[in-house]
Amino acid sequence: MHARGRERIYRPRPDGLALMRRELESYWNQALITFKEVAEQTCSPKSTPEGNPES
Repeated sequence: MHARGRERIYRPRPDGLALMRRELESYWNQALITFKEVAEQTCSPKSTPEGNPES
């Protein structure tokens, strides 16, 4: 941070941003995995009582 008049100029630390990026990517990856599992369960062919897939 450095002051310019009444303003304070902040700069992000690259190491802090890298840590934050890894954390956010882990959430995103888990969300995509969960979405894929739900979509596959929802869209998979269901069987009728006779054992034939529904049309």
